Amino acid sequence: MSPRLAGNGLANRCAMWHQALAGMGSVTAVVAPVAGPVAPGSDEIVVVPSDERCSTIPRLAQGLTVERGRALAEQIGEAADGVDLVVAIRSYTALLGVGLREATGARLVVDLDDDDASFFRSIGDEDEAVRFEQLVDSLRHSADLAVST
Repeated sequence: MSPRLAGNGLANRCAMWHQALAGMGSVTAVVAPVAGPVAPGSDEIVVVPSDERCSTIPRLAQGLTVERGRALAEQIGEAADGVDLVVAIRSYTALLGVGLREATGARLVVDLDDDDASFFRSIGDEDEAVRFEQLVDSLRHSADLAVST
């Protein structure tokens, strides 16, 4: 989701992070459009989820893999050498962040602003809830910091 102060909660949360980090240095936004299109005229790097499928990760994370994160570092080339911090917003985009972290040596912060496991459990999708729990658990070992509200 593109960082925007107008729009849905995810766009607002992305904008909050973007503004806070821009106050400390240069920021490059990488967007995986999972909740709508990227804003026209945007200068963001857009990662379109691939068709890769894996039965052990949540549906929302399909195609947003660690390998895609590593490939993203290659795509941005020399700019990746200056990456100090990767912030992944939502558990299902964090796999991209893990790959970027591995490729750049940057620190990784994962913003877990939604409890996806509880949501899927509340609508009766126990399998998806378990996949989210496993994903979040794996992120605890990959991220330098996980934050939630």
